[in-house]
Amino acid sequence: MRSNAKRKRTETRSIQSSVQILLTVSGIVFLLAGLVLAASGASISGAVGSVTDRWDGSAQPAGDDADQVTDDTGGADSGDGANGTSGGDEPAETDGGDGGTDAGNESDGSADDGDTGDETHVLTAVVETQDGDTLDNATVTVSGAGTTTESGVGQNGEADFERANGDYTVTADADGYRTAETTVGIDGDDATVPLTLEERSDSDGSGGDSDESDDSNSTDDDDSDDSDGPYTLAVTVEDQNGSAVDTATVELEDDSGIIASSEEKAVDDDGEVEFERESEEYTVIATADGYSETERTVEIDGSDRETTLTIAEDDG
Repeated sequence: MRSNAKRKRTETRSIQSSVQILLTVSGIVFLLAGLVLAASGASISGAVGSVTDRWDGSAQPAGDDADQVTDDTGGADSGDGANGTSGGDEPAETDGGDGGTDAGNESDGSADDGDTGDETHVLTAVVETQDGDTLDNATVTVSGAGTTTESGVGQNGEADFERANGDYTVTADADGYRTAETTVGIDGDDATVPLTLEERSDSDGSGGDSDESDDSNSTDDDDSDDSDGPYTLAVTVEDQNGSAVDTATVELEDDSGIIASSEEKAVDDDGEVEFERESEEYTVIATADGYSETERTVEIDGSDRETTLTIAEDDG
C-alpha cells in the first residue's frame, strides 16, 4: 500500500512538473509571439488578449469545450497563427520591397530623362565690325526654347551660352553700331555664330538759324529732296569662313510707306547684289539652301551703302 501511494505521488509530481514545464515553454513562446506582433505594429492590448486566451485555453478541462478551445488556440499556434503572422508580415515586407524597387526604378528613369533633357552645348557668338575688328563693348542676346539670356562679350568679342538642342535667335548690339540679328540651330554639337555690326552714320544734319527766312527753308528743302537719291545699296552674302555664298537670295523690305514693299534678287557668282533706293531705312534678308536666315536693318542716308551679311550653316 505504502509503495503504491508513493508511486502515485511520484507520478502526480511528474505530471505537475511536466505541466509546469509545458506552461513555462508556452509562456516563453507567447512572449516571443507578442514581441513579434508588437514589432509588426500590432497593438499591445491585442497581444495581451491573445496571451490571456491561450492561458485560459490551456487551463480548460478535457472535453468538447476544451477541444474547441484547443482547436481555436492551439491550432492557431501551430498552423494558422504562425501562417497568419508569417503571411501577414512577409507579403507586407515583399510589397514594401517591391514598392521601394519600383520607386528606385522610377527615380532612375527620372534621372536618365533628366540627363537627356539637360544635355547642353556651347553656342558662341562672335561680334565684329565690318572691317573684321572685334567689339568688346557689345551685348549679345540669345532667345529661343522658352528662354532669353543676355550677356556682354569679352575682350575677344565673344560670348558663350549653354543651350540645349533647338533653334535660337541671336542678336548683337553696341553703342554707335546698328543691331545685327541671325538665327542658328543646335543639333547635338557646339555652334559658332558670327555677327557683323555696321557703324551708325551721323544723320543729325546741320540745322540753320531760327531766324532764316521761308525762302531759305524752301531752298534747303529742295536740296534735301535732291539728296534723297536714288543711291546704290550693295549687299554681299558670305559664310562663316568669309567665302561668298553664290546660291543666296537677298530680299529688301521697305516698311516706311503706307503699303510695305519688298524686292528679291539672287546674288552673282561673287555673292553680291545691288539695289537702287532712296534715303530710308530698309530690312535686308539673306537666305540660302543649307544656311540659316539672316537679316539686318540698313539705312541709306544721302550716299551709297555697302553691307555684308554672314549666314551660318544649318546644322539640321
